[in-house]
Amino acid sequence: MRENSDIRFNALKHHLGFLREEIYRWKALEWPRVAEELLKLGNNQFDLYAGLLPVAAILGGISQILIRNGTADREQLRTWLGKKGYRSFELSDGSRWVVRESGHDGLAHIHPARHQPLVQRVKASHVKTIVALLWSLTDPLSLTDANQPLERSTPFINRIRRERLGLSPVRSLEESRRIAQTFRLILGPDQMP
Repeated sequence: MRENSDIRFNALKHHLGFLREEIYRWKALEWPRVAEELLKLGNNQFDLYAGLLPVAAILGGISQILIRNGTADREQLRTWLGKKGYRSFELSDGSRWVVRESGHDGLAHIHPARHQPLVQRVKASHVKTIVALLWSLTDPLSLTDANQPLERSTPFINRIRRERLGLSPVRSLEESRRIAQTFRLILGPDQMP
């Protein structure tokens, strides 16, 4: 969770660049630690901002919007958010963001708005699978099952999901393709095994 004064932003689930950095950091850790940190991704889908603004620029831009609108405390923020309980706005790169009152520490919680060019919806289980695949590919024994493109490696994917993550198996080639698409989004096509 990244914070800028009173703004809460889960960069792990909502910022592609930050997620990439974490994945590379995880590759250097022992698996039990990685598995523990993967729990932070939850079990649902989430919206991942794939634009070029760094986390600090997003937090800074949103902070300026909140300051300009006089939201110094929870009551002012609630008034500004209105009956809907949220507002959306655009940052300098054209990306849209949603601000809500934070249910935890801090004043406001932000996340990227859905259905826009710079945001991709991904499944947490796909991201966890990708991390487990990358971590497992550092093990030479696991390479014996990965001699084909990821899309056609359903048995390999299922073995990693079962052994590393305790997840249910992928039941179709289409699901393997969706995992491969998420892999390309997160790490780029040059990093495909």
